[in-house]
Amino acid sequence: MMARVIHHSLPDCSDLIREVYGSSDFKEGVTSFLAGQPAQWRGK
Repeated sequence: MMARVIHHSLPDCSDLIREVYGSSDFKEGVTSFLAGQPAQWRGK
């Protein structure tokens, strides 16, 4: 996705990327994956 934005002059979406990667659900997903357990999604 980032390559498309950079190479095709698409609108800047860095705010969306920050919001997703900074979310509690993203952190939960990574932690759960590394622990080999299912994630408990909270929509945050």
